[in-house]
Amino acid sequence: GLLYKVVLGSTMHDDGPKMRLPHPLADITEALGAPFGPCSLFLLGTSLGIPRVTLEVCTLVAIKVVVGAFATYYFAWILLQHTSGCHEYVNFGFLYGLIPTSSVPLIYSRLYSPGADHVVATAILMGLVCAGPLMV
Repeated sequence: GLLYKVVLGSTMHDDGPKMRLPHPLADITEALGAPFGPCSLFLLGTSLGIPRVTLEVCTLVAIKVVVGAFATYYFAWILLQHTSGCHEYVNFGFLYGLIPTSSVPLIYSRLYSPGADHVVATAILMGLVCAGPLMV
C-alpha cells in the first residue's frame, strides 16, 4: 500500500474520505479479500469441536475482556483528564477494550502451534459470549 502510494500515487482515485486503487486493481484486491470473513468463521467453527472451559481459556478471556477494557479506560482517562467532554472518550476507551478477538489469533495458532487451536477457538468463543452483553 505505502510503496504503491509512493511510486504510483498519481493513479489513485479520490473516493470521498479515502483514496482508492484504480479500477482493475481495486476489483482484484476486493475479490481476494472478500472470502476472509466467512472463511475465518468457518475455521473457528471447525477448530472448536467440544468447547472445554479450562483455566487457560478463562485466563485468556479475562485478560482480553476485563483487563483490556479497564486498561484502555485508564489510559484514556490519563490522556484526556484535562479535556472538556472527556467522559465520552473515556467510555469509548472502555468499549474499545471490550471488542472481542478476531479469528486472526486462531490462524496464527494453526500455523505455529497446531495443538493449541482448540484452546484459542474456545477462548475466542468465550470472549464473544462475555463481551457481547457488555457492549449492548
